[in-house]
Amino acid sequence: NYELARILLERKHLLDAHKYALKSLKWSMSPRNYEILGKILLFEGKVAEAEKIFEEALILIPEYDREERLAADRIRLSMAAISANKNDFRGCEKFLDQLKTSVAESSDALYLRGMLFSKMENTEMALALFEKALIQSPENAKIMNAVGFLLASQNRDLERAQKLLESAYQLIKATESPPLADLLMITHSLGTLYRQLGKIDEAEKLLEIAWEQTPVEWSELKTARLEDLKAFFRENKKVEELSKLPGETAPLLATESEVLSDLPTASETERIDEKSEP
Repeated sequence: NYELARILLERKHLLDAHKYALKSLKWSMSPRNYEILGKILLFEGKVAEAEKIFEEALILIPEYDREERLAADRIRLSMAAISANKNDFRGCEKFLDQLKTSVAESSDALYLRGMLFSKMENTEMALALFEKALIQSPENAKIMNAVGFLLASQNRDLERAQKLLESAYQLIKATESPPLADLLMITHSLGTLYRQLGKIDEAEKLLEIAWEQTPVEWSELKTARLEDLKAFFRENKKVEELSKLPGETAPLLATESEVLSDLPTASETERIDEKSEP
């Protein structure tokens, strides 16, 4: 049942995978069986249910069984990622600190640790961890994005940053049903780099996509991306485009501007009145 669930999950046959994962868990309540069910729930978008399953899995772990200990650590890593996605960085760190096996040195664990250092603005340590993760997973779009974004933000090796971010963007777009958060994160990173490089048209397109497609439920992120887009329009004097964004006012029409500029000032009016007196 476990192997069937795993194979069906790989093939994205989620309904059947879910059914066999439940059967497998009923037969043995081991971390490995909890893990496969939790993964399926995550693919189904049922994050809260997956968290409950993962929490149950960590109650009793057979320490004598190496495979089950590894499964338990993979579950902790999944919990760390869920915490990070909720901006619960203390929770993320807590789960990462609990890793006891080789999972602690996996590219996903290194990526999350790098992200924590990045949040603390320790960019050197963050970049070192991201680079280490990239060696393990050179085709991982999220890790490519992390390295490219940090290089660009520090104005270091922009040529490599561009190659990494463009490759990450193509990879994530070619992925079947990519996570929306990852797709928009990479889109925004590449748009930001193009803005930095003066590639105006490319930057505008990507920054607009990153803002428009960010769900309103992600209010903090959507606001930040809106402010980036506004700043981009101001830098490039795109007044009309800026006026269409939330919180901005429409510019005066050209004819109105011309009329207003031609009107005399108060002092000029006084001089005209003086000259007109007999």
